[in-house]
Order: sequence, then C-alpha cells, then structure tokens
Amino acid sequence: DQGGSTTFYSPKLIPVTIGYFLFGFGYITYMTFVISLLRSSGVGSTGVTIFWFIFGVASMANSFIWSRLLDKAKGGQAMAVVLAIIAVGNVLPILSTSSASIYLSAVLFGGAALTVVTSATNIMRKSLPVGGWARGIALVTIVFSVGQTLGPLVSGYLADRTSSLTSGFALSASILFLGALIALLQKEVRVD
Repeated sequence: DQGGSTTFYSPKLIPVTIGYFLFGFGYITYMTFVISLLRSSGVGSTGVTIFWFIFGVASMANSFIWSRLLDKAKGGQAMAVVLAIIAVGNVLPILSTSSASIYLSAVLFGGAALTVVTSATNIMRKSLPVGGWARGIALVTIVFSVGQTLGPLVSGYLADRTSSLTSGFALSASILFLGALIALLQKEVRVD
C-alpha cells in the first residue's frame, strides 16, 4: 500500500517491543564495560585478546546455531531463549574471573546476542502485512536504540556510585532476564 495506510504496529506487539528495548538496555552495558571489568579483575592483554577471538568466532556461528529455533519458535519464544542465554553470559564475569568463566561468557554472549535482532525482525515480519514491515521494524529499532542509549548511562552511574562495575553488570543481567520473561508473553499474532 503506497498510500501509507498499511498497519505497521499493534498493541499485540508490546511484549516484543519491551523485550527489544530491554535487550538494548542490557546488552550494551556488557559491550561497553566488559573489557574494563576484565582488566579490573586482573585479566591481561592476552586474556582480553582470547576473549575477543572467542566472542568473534561465537558471533560468526550465530546463524548456524539459532536458525532452527528461529524457524520453529512461536511468538517470542526464540527471543526469550536467547535473552536468557545472553543474561547468563552477562553475569558470568561478575561471578568468577576464572578463564573458564570469562571464555564461556564470550561464547554465550557472542553466540546469542545478534540473534535477538533477528528474532525481533522475524516477529515483526510474521505479524505485520508486507507493506508495514519497514515502518514496524523501524519503530521497534527506535525503541531498542533508546534502551541502548540508557543502558550505559544507568550502568555507568551505578558504577560511579558503587565504585564497582559489578553493580551495572548485575543490573544488566537482571534487565536481560526480565526481557526474556516479557518476550515469553509475545504470542504469535497476525495484524492486518
């Protein structure tokens, strides 16, 4: 529909929208502060390099790992699963700074983070008429970017107040777990 009347959003999509906002808020804290956290925990340059290498390899494997779940999941199930995995990856470095914990964090977080974007896009595409896809995806991306902007501000503020990055990471993991729970509320819908 070129007239602009195609539906591009519905209140039935609020769970995916909130989940995506919380993903933006939660994941960016990890991406912004993880190296500072590792360095403050005594991880040296070699450990940081290995961390990023593992993170990158896990990110490249993303589509192979999650494609079946994304195809088969109903509603917000896929988003909920990957948000929960990201939350676990987020919390690991504050529970333990052992090499195993840090590298497992890189595998979990790196191997799942980009899948949230794909799952949000899939939900919007399955829910909206073709003519509403671009505007619907743009809308949830704007909401995501607001979360992405607020995450480092709030986590940085907490770090300053507590003199520790762990409080921001704990908040971030909590936000991601909350996002997973809210994503589970997203039912499979079709908006015409």
